[in-house]
Amino acid sequence: MVDPPLSDGTVTLSPFRPDEVSAHVAGQDELTARWLSGGVVTQHSAAAYFEHCRDQWATGGPLRAFAIRVGPQQVPAGTVELRFAGEGLAFGEVNVAYGLYPAWRGRGLATRAVDLVCRYAAQLDATVAVVKVEPENSASARVALRAGFGRTSRIREPDGNVFDRYGRTLSRGGWARIAGEADIDAVFEIRTSVTENHLSLEQLAELGITKESVREAMRASPCLWVADVDGVTAGFTMADATAGSVFACFVRPQFQGRGVGSALMRRVEATLFERHAAIWLTTDGSSRAAGFYRKLGWSAAGDLPDGSIRFEKRLRAPAAKMHADEGASTHRWSGGWCPPNSRTGRTCH
Repeated sequence: MVDPPLSDGTVTLSPFRPDEVSAHVAGQDELTARWLSGGVVTQHSAAAYFEHCRDQWATGGPLRAFAIRVGPQQVPAGTVELRFAGEGLAFGEVNVAYGLYPAWRGRGLATRAVDLVCRYAAQLDATVAVVKVEPENSASARVALRAGFGRTSRIREPDGNVFDRYGRTLSRGGWARIAGEADIDAVFEIRTSVTENHLSLEQLAELGITKESVREAMRASPCLWVADVDGVTAGFTMADATAGSVFACFVRPQFQGRGVGSALMRRVEATLFERHAAIWLTTDGSSRAAGFYRKLGWSAAGDLPDGSIRFEKRLRAPAAKMHADEGASTHRWSGGWCPPNSRTGRTCH
């Protein structure tokens, strides 16, 4: 068993308890039946599934199944599974499957849960996480993209079913992940630790950037990512999903030059490209950051009156449509981070 439970401060993952069978059955609908369970879930089938999951935990089997829990009472909001062995999985690969109960959809919880189990799988020496999604299941595909997966192929299984395969490289020593409220202190430590584009806590507050304003933005929509290296929060990036812009990417001085910023940018770019064909950012034209963005494939799109440069990056394929339940704009305070011149293996969401 997992001890302590996995948590990012917003969602917690732990095995289902026997007394939660009825809650699990009540959380099923036509989407979970279609995409995840492969049929109607009954009290009997749910109890058998729970028993199988407990047996897998007890015997060290290839299945690790978690309840996605939220709130002070740790109410089950859905399920997420890892399978460390199965047809189509190479050595080191782990399959991730997830589903949320209807009342909890559209809040970013599935993305957080997938992020957490990927970090857990990395600690068990998995090297690649795999998600299989039916081509018409666009909601689950969006979760995979937000959680740092990229589409790798379309596969046809022996039974004739067709899936889009998504993959995410896992690293035991460090990763970029969606931030939780528990990360806010570290984010402000990082922001005030840098020498280039330095701002103090007081200067940030004058620009409307406080821990509470960041907390409110995070509750409205996933907008902040952090990178952990050897147990230390090494950097963060922040974006406005509605505007399609990146407005912060900072790394602690002692971790600069180790790929932390690049990892963070890959995560945030994947999220923004899900909604936009072109994304943008601005930075001081004379800063090191300008060279960093160029190396990542960003192109200068124009000089701004304040001396900064607008950079853009374009997606080769058409971007997915933005969905109204997937985020609110953080644009009202986004500029303040920088100085003015500077089982089936399938998924359901």
